[in-house]
Amino acid sequence: MATSDPETFTKPGKPFDLIINTVSALTDWKEYLNLLNVDGSMVIVGLPEKDIPIATFSLTSGHRSLAGSQIGGIAETQAMLDFCANRL
Repeated sequence: MATSDPETFTKPGKPFDLIINTVSALTDWKEYLNLLNVDGSMVIVGLPEKDIPIATFSLTSGHRSLAGSQIGGIAETQAMLDFCANRL
C-alpha cells in the first residue's frame, strides 16, 4: 500500500497487523498507528533526527504496540551479509 497516497489514511478498515517503519524523516506516526488492526504492532527502524510525539490513544484504543530496533548502517549490514555468506 502506497503511503504517499493520502487516500491510504482515509480508507475504512485497519489493513495491517505489522508495519515496519523505515522512514527517518519526521512523520506523523499517529497516521500509521491508526492503520493497524487490534493488537497490531509498528516497529521503527528508521531513526529521525528529533523525537516524534506519540498520541497514546492511538496505541491504547486498539491494543497496539510500538517497538524499535537499531539495525545498523550500510557497513554493519554488509558485515552481517559477509558473515552469513562465509557460513554457507
